[in-house]
Amino acid sequence: AHDSTVLRGAVGEAGTHKLCRLYDWAIRESAPVITLADSDGARVPEGVHAVAGWTTAFERIVAHRACAPQLTVVYGLCVGAAAYAATLGDFVAMVRDQSFMFLTGPTVTGAMTGETVDIKDLGGATLHAKITGACHAVLPNEAAGPAWARRLLSYLAPVTVEAEPARQTPLTTLIPVNPRRGYDPRKVLDAVFDADSLMEVGAGYAASLLTHFARLGGRSVAVLTSNPSVRAGCLDIQSALKGTRFLRFAEAHGLPVITLVDTAGFIPGAEQERGGVLLHGAELLRAYASLTVPTLSLTLRKSYGGANVLAGGSRHRLALPTAVSAPMGVEAASRIALGTAPDPEALTAFRARWAATYGDAWSAAASGFFDAVIPPAAMRSALLSALRAMDTR
Repeated sequence: AHDSTVLRGAVGEAGTHKLCRLYDWAIRESAPVITLADSDGARVPEGVHAVAGWTTAFERIVAHRACAPQLTVVYGLCVGAAAYAATLGDFVAMVRDQSFMFLTGPTVTGAMTGETVDIKDLGGATLHAKITGACHAVLPNEAAGPAWARRLLSYLAPVTVEAEPARQTPLTTLIPVNPRRGYDPRKVLDAVFDADSLMEVGAGYAASLLTHFARLGGRSVAVLTSNPSVRAGCLDIQSALKGTRFLRFAEAHGLPVITLVDTAGFIPGAEQERGGVLLHGAELLRAYASLTVPTLSLTLRKSYGGANVLAGGSRHRLALPTAVSAPMGVEAASRIALGTAPDPEALTAFRARWAATYGDAWSAAASGFFDAVIPPAAMRSALLSALRAMDTR
């Protein structure tokens, strides 16, 4: 915990030595590390001694991530080296209108660039929660910090007593048959996973892909869910980054991964291509392929193009009868095959052939892509049975 009453919480050579000893102990004991951050970063007057101390501390922080979680609650300023330490960890929470995190503060930024920038726009909680993704929870006040950390760590505890879902909403009423209609996937999650067990992280960032901790039959799991109410659930650079990081955390800490899929593919366009969507999409694919924990997917309606990684990345794949898996949607496929102004009869024939090949979950199951097609009412029981069969912990 940084003491902001002592040199504004800045940490120098002696402080980093103390930090390294703490991390050495945490690595030996596989103990989580929680940082309460309020720091100006490195003690600048110490020069290279502070730099060398923080370099060694960063090595410990990186080594520790393979052993146990690292959580940071930012209570005030988190600048420079302290901001690096926070983002090198796993999850960060910030207090609304009170926490600020950046490499360089407004004063130095103004002196070096001539910019006049508001501290909230430079590193406030809203910026990091919605734009950068560096903040995973925005807290209403300081008192909420310990409760947030305690709850997140609870998902890494031993298996708890099995619970039934509190909400008995029929799942058939939650998922529209029309693939173009959006819906709130959180309501589906509420009806599938154990009562009051869902904890969303990174809700404001890359909202087309949701990431939750949850419990299913008392077993802690990591859940990735397409959000069709945002960009038809399409993936992009940001959602690929979000999903990759979440999968790596799940793998590091032995959490089974469950993916609920309803996506129209990756967002197309020059901006995404130039931004490196191919590289970031490949990292998401690599993260799924590297998982050794149990992996399940359930395709609810559609799974198109490169976004098929969400379904295909799992070793056991379920689908609802409304599910369709294809290289792309029929509209895009018809334009490629017939042009932008096709003959109506040719278009009708093409759509019929496409529907016969990719039109429902049964054709994908016949080819071996889906392992089972289940009714909506069986979503919880099917996922629970598959998890128990795969989970040998």
